[in-house]
Amino acid sequence: MELEITPEAFYIGDVNVGQSVVVAWGVMVVLIALAIAVKIKSKNFTEVPKGLQNLLELGVETIQKYSKTEVGSVWEEIAPYCATIGLYIFGCCMVELIGIRAPTTDLSMTLALGLGTFFWINYMGFRKKGFFGRMKHYVKPIPIIPILTDVAVPISMACRLYGNILAGMIVMELIYGALQYFAIAIPAALSLYFNFFDSAIQAYIFITLTLSYVSEAIE
Repeated sequence: MELEITPEAFYIGDVNVGQSVVVAWGVMVVLIALAIAVKIKSKNFTEVPKGLQNLLELGVETIQKYSKTEVGSVWEEIAPYCATIGLYIFGCCMVELIGIRAPTTDLSMTLALGLGTFFWINYMGFRKKGFFGRMKHYVKPIPIIPILTDVAVPISMACRLYGNILAGMIVMELIYGALQYFAIAIPAALSLYFNFFDSAIQAYIFITLTLSYVSEAIE
């Protein structure tokens, strides 16, 4: 049995954009379509929530309260990003349920997500503390240490997400390869964990780390 760690190539003309990029685009299209549908549906929302409205309000309130607990007064600015990135990571992981390799098993993809968080960390830091206030962070106690620490943030977040999702994919491939024609009940149960619960856990961890780093930047 052969297992490819690197994602498959996907060419648009003569340019190899990578399969993970194309799948990620697909996930974005689905999420945007769902957002538009919810926006249209929201016109019929009532003061007393029920059904879909109740579920949506519960999700929004949860991410808002969690963000407020972690970062205090700036929660309104960071909460939408956390909700978006959480849904995006979850969606990218869930595509494995339909037999498509998750874009989050591509290190370049997870690094892009890490850099997005890195931008927000510094944006919120500069906005909250001002230019000189934020720059003091890079000169205490020893200038090189804070710089290296900040550079390591997106890399560590990218590697953590990439490693966890890739490990789940490898485990499932090994199980399918070992059981072959008998791959029914056990792989199905494990797939539910790795493709649903583990995806939700990884999205939650990414959100938590984002809020934690932002909290440190604005202290």
